[in-house]
Amino acid sequence: MTPFADDLRVSMPGRLEDLAALRSVIDAAGFSCVFERGDEQLYRCADDGTVKLRQFQQVAVASASGLALRQLRGVGLFDSYLSVLGSGPHRVTGLHVAADIYIEASAIVRRVAARARAGKVQITRRAVAPGDIDEHLSTDSWGNRTGTVYLGKPSAELRVAIYDKRHEQWCRRGVDIGPCLRFELRVRSKIGATLRDAHSPAALFFHYLAPDLIRAPAAVQPWTPYTEGGFTLQPRPDFTPWELIDRKLAASADVRRLIELARAAGPHGMDLLCQRLRAMADAAETSGVGIARAVGSEQPAAEAASARPSARAH
Repeated sequence: MTPFADDLRVSMPGRLEDLAALRSVIDAAGFSCVFERGDEQLYRCADDGTVKLRQFQQVAVASASGLALRQLRGVGLFDSYLSVLGSGPHRVTGLHVAADIYIEASAIVRRVAARARAGKVQITRRAVAPGDIDEHLSTDSWGNRTGTVYLGKPSAELRVAIYDKRHEQWCRRGVDIGPCLRFELRVRSKIGATLRDAHSPAALFFHYLAPDLIRAPAAVQPWTPYTEGGFTLQPRPDFTPWELIDRKLAASADVRRLIELARAAGPHGMDLLCQRLRAMADAAETSGVGIARAVGSEQPAAEAASARPSARAH
C-alpha cells in the first residue's frame, strides 16, 4: 500500500497573471485550456483530469484533481508542479491522500461502518461520533452490498472515506477495475498539511488512519503539522516556447480534429486552416484582445466557397 496525493488545492497571494510558470508546467504535461475568463481558467487532460486556476480578490488558487495529479506524475512533472507552487508564499488549503488495496471491498466497508457506529474508530483523539458517520450502500453488479462510508462531517477539517473503488468506477465510468478497496484521507487548511505532505503523504496518512482503520508500516515517519522542507524535488525543466507548442500540438484532440476537418474540406483545406490561424494571430496582436473576440466566428465568404465541395446536379 503506497499513499498518494489524490487532490490538491493551494492558495497564493497574487493574480492569475502571476502564474505563468505554473501554466507552462500544465501545458508541458499535455493539458488543454477548455475554459477561460477573467477570474478562472480550466485545464483538462486526456484522462479527464482537471486543473483549475481561480482568482479571489488578491488570492490565486490552483486546484488539481486526482486524475490531473496522476497525469503530472505520469509525465514526470509532478515535482515541477509542486516546485512552482512552493516558489513563493502559499498555503495548502485542501489535500486528499488515498491508498488502494486490491481486495474485495464490500465486507470491509460494512465492517468499518459497524465498528464506527460502536464507537471503536478514532481518526483524531476521540472516537467518531455516531452523527458524523455517513453510509452510502447499495447492491453492486456482482450482488454485493457495498459502497462508501464517510467518517467526519462534510464541512470538517478532516474527513475519511472508505469505499469500494471497483463499484465507484463501475457506476461512474462503466469500467471494471477489479476488486479494490480505497482509503482516502481528506484534510483542509487548519490541519496543517504542506507541499511536503503532497509529495510524500505516508506520514500524514498513517498518522490519522492507523491503528484503528489500517496498520502503519514499521518504517513510517511520525507526522507533525506545518512541516516544510525535508524532501527533494527534481529540478524544474525550463521549456522553450517552441517545446511547449510542440507538446500542446501533440496532445491536443482539438488540433487533430481541425486537421481532419481541413482535409475533408477539399484540396485547399489545410492551406485555408493555416491562413485562418495566421489571421487570428495577426488580429489578436493588433487589437490586444483575445483571439476569439478579435476574429469572431464568421468564415470569410471567399474562403468558405473555395473550401466547400461543388454541388452536383440531381
